Amino acid sequence: MNPHPTDIEYIDESTDDERESNEAFDPRDIDISVEQQNIDFLISKLEEGKIDLNTEFQRSTDLWQDDKMSRLIESLMVNFPVPGFYFDITNKNNWQVVDGLQRLSALKKFVIDNKLKLQKLDFLKEIEGKTFKALLSDEVYKHRIRAMKRTQVVLYMIRPGTPKPVKYRLYERINTGGLKLNPQEIRHALNQGIAANYVAELSKLPQFQEVIKVSHARMLNREFVLRYIAFRETPFSNYKPPLTQFLDKAMENIATLSDERRKQLKQEFVKALETAQKIFDKNAFRKPEPGAKYNGALFETWTVNLSKLTDEKRALLVLNKKQVIAHFKSLLTQNQDFYDSISKKYLPYKAVETRFLEIEQLIINILDNPAIRKSS
Repeated sequence: MNPHPTDIEYIDESTDDERESNEAFDPRDIDISVEQQNIDFLISKLEEGKIDLNTEFQRSTDLWQDDKMSRLIESLMVNFPVPGFYFDITNKNNWQVVDGLQRLSALKKFVIDNKLKLQKLDFLKEIEGKTFKALLSDEVYKHRIRAMKRTQVVLYMIRPGTPKPVKYRLYERINTGGLKLNPQEIRHALNQGIAANYVAELSKLPQFQEVIKVSHARMLNREFVLRYIAFRETPFSNYKPPLTQFLDKAMENIATLSDERRKQLKQEFVKALETAQKIFDKNAFRKPEPGAKYNGALFETWTVNLSKLTDEKRALLVLNKKQVIAHFKSLLTQNQDFYDSISKKYLPYKAVETRFLEIEQLIINILDNPAIRKSS
C-alpha cells in the first residue's frame, strides 16, 4: 500500500499569503455556460465516450465505496437534488471533468458496467442487492429507472477560448465537493498530452519509487517530479513567487521542450535519484531526525544539484557519503535560516535562494576538500 499523504512534509505549495497573486484577469475572459439536462443526457455522453473518466485524469475514479455510490443512485431515483456538474468542453468530443468525477463514475458503474449492486439504502430497501439490469427487467421496479433518468441536473461548462491562467483559478474555485482538486491535479487536467504523460512517466521510474513512497491517488508523487523539472529548467536565481504559479508555468513549458531535452532531463533525474539513495538510503529527502517525513523542498534542492554534476563527482560524493551526511546534519542544526527554508514557515523567495545555495555549497565543500579527495 502507498503511504498516507501525512508522510509528506512541505507538500503544500505555498502559504496563504503567497497564494495572493498580482495577476489580473479580465472577467470577460471567463466563459461558462449553464444548462439544465437530465441524467439520461449524461449517461448518453458516457456511453459515447465523450466524457473523460480516464483514471490518469485528475483523481482516481474509485474513491467512493459502493454504499456511497448506491445512495447517489437512490437519490436520483427518488428525485432528490444533487450538486451540479462542471466540465471543461474545450474539446467537444472529450469533456474533462472539473467537479463530479465520483458521481459520474457511480453512474457508469451502475448503468453502463452493471457492476454496482445497490446497498445500504435509506428509502428503497426493497431494491438492495439489485443491479441496473435486474431493475430494468423487472416491471415492478422499471419505473424507478425511468425516474432516475429523468432527474434534472445543472451542468456548468467552461467553453473554448477561456485562457489557461483563468482556468487554473476557475479549477481552484469551482471544486465544491469533498474531493477538491489540489494544484497538481489541476495542472494535470489542463496539460494533457506531452506534459502530463512526461511527468507521469518520471513518477513511475523505479529509481523514483525506490526513494519516494507517497500516495499516488492525489498525484503527490507527480508534484515532487515537477519540482525537479521546474528548478532544473529555471535556475533558483530566476525564481519568482508564488510557487504555485511557478510550477503551473513549468508544467506548461514541458510540452515546448525538445525530445532530446526531455530525454536528458530524465537521464539526469535518474542519476540524481540513484546518488541520493546511495548516500542517504531510506533517509533520502528527509530531515535527519526521528519521524521525519518526505520533504518537497529537500527533494527539489538535492535532485537539481546532484543532476548538474558529472558522473565522477557524483561517484566521489557516494564514496564520501559519511562526510556528506555529517555536513548535512551540521547544516540543519547550526544554520537556522537553512532549517527554516525547508520548513513550512518561510519567506518565499528567501527560502528558495537559501536552500539551493546552502546545498550547493555543501557539495562544493565536499568535492574541493583535499583531505576528502585523498581519503577516497
